This record gives sequence, structure tokens and C-alpha cells, in this order.
Amino acid sequence: MKERNIQDYLFANPAVLFPSGNITEKAREYSIQGKRIDLLFVVDGVRYIVEIKNVPIQREHIGQVVEYYGLMKQYMKDANLAMILVSSSIPAWRAVFLEELGIRCVEIPTVPETEEEGKRISKETINYRKKAKHKFEIEAALKDGEKISFNHSRI
Repeated sequence: MKERNIQDYLFANPAVLFPSGNITEKAREYSIQGKRIDLLFVVDGVRYIVEIKNVPIQREHIGQVVEYYGLMKQYMKDANLAMILVSSSIPAWRAVFLEELGIRCVEIPTVPETEEEGKRISKETINYRKKAKHKFEIEAALKDGEKISFNHSRI
């Protein structure tokens, strides 16, 4: 699989990543300070930086998308930004941490050829949004500086 093929697919079918979202802008190979973001979407007022890899996610890929975020934030100070890493393979342990940081992980091993494959990605998106919404609601209910933790202890 080539990154370009996944890029072409997602550019033509952004609803796979953003089901029921209002997509108002989209760009491929968006250039910022000599760097190129694979895909950039504006959905419901949020700019999504999408980095695509045809190999399992590595540390340097994380640094790449974070660098793009920083460049965009510096350029568009008031922009509401989000990050998505798309890869042919994302180890679960890495995805858990990245999603805690707010970097959405989407695994696409090959260009979807059936409607079911596209629906799988959309379903994962919906589940991710539900988790993010719950996290936001919990954080909003906490007082400033208050934290919540769950301790597992053996009795």
C-alpha cells in the first residue's frame, strides 16, 4: 500500500473520518513553513491535521504530527486544532497513549474497497468521539486544578 493511495481515498471520502461532520474545507499536501501536512480538513470549526503512514506508527511519526500542530498553532493562534495519525498498523499500547494526549489513531491496512470497510472506520470514529466527549464532560465537572484518578488496589 502506498501512502498516496490512502491519501487519495481519504481526500475523496472524508466522511469516513468525520461521519455526520460538516466538512467545510479540505486540502492535501498543505504547506506550512516548508513542511507538508498530508491532509488538512476543517470539520465543525476544527482543523484536523492528518498524517498518513504506510508502516506501523513509530516515535518519529508522532513527532512529525506534533511538529505540524505546533507550526499551525503558531501560525493560527486562535485555531481549534486536532491531530489524526493514520497508519497501516498501530500497536494498541501506542494508540492508548496517543489518544490520551488527544492524537486520534486510525488504522487502515489497505485502501477500503467495500462499504463495510469504510463503515468500520466510521464506527471507530464515532466511538472515539464518545470517549472524548465523556472525558471532556468529566474534566468540565471538576473544579480548577482538581484531578481525578482511579486506583486499583488489592484487598
